[in-house]
Amino acid sequence: MDWGLDRDAIPVTAAEGRYSALRLQVRGHAIEVLDLDVHFGDGSRHDVAVRSIFRPGTSSRVIDLPGGRRVIRRVVFVYRKVGPRPGPAVVELWGRH
Repeated sequence: MDWGLDRDAIPVTAAEGRYSALRLQVRGHAIEVLDLDVHFGDGSRHDVAVRSIFRPGTSSRVIDLPGGRRVIRRVVFVYRKVGPRPGPAVVELWGRH
């Protein structure tokens, strides 16, 4: 079963520091992550084509960010649920300082 596309944002504050890389971890329900849009503190953005299916308990590759360690304001991701099992997916965003 293929569910419709959805878009969510994970806010990050400057108080949390500067990051050089990101990783997504998924719990609860399988999803297909199509795209990440990283919004930096200086107003610039970095688009990452992910296009991968994540089963519960799996994580993405380490996504290196351009420009060294930078403040992130938010990460917007486009995804859809996959599979017949109902229920929410929980996406955790991990960052490397």
